[in-house]
Amino acid sequence: MKLRKQFAVVSLAAVVAGTVTLVSCTKDYVCKCTLTSGSSSVTSQTYDLGKKKRSEAKAECDNKESSIGSLVYSCELE
Repeated sequence: MKLRKQFAVVSLAAVVAGTVTLVSCTKDYVCKCTLTSGSSSVTSQTYDLGKKKRSEAKAECDNKESSIGSLVYSCELE
């Protein structure tokens, strides 16, 4: 019985450690932005955001968005 309890604790610790690793990992992200005028796309540009957590990369990509009149510069994380 004691061995089962130890196995359960070790298994739970491994799952928790794996989850923390996946949640906090970083990877290279790219932000693709497109300039549109009305309903037609004018140009696209990509930005290399480097190694970041997904939430940080999304925030940086979202900050690149803007609009002036009918010109809209929209961005999405790839």
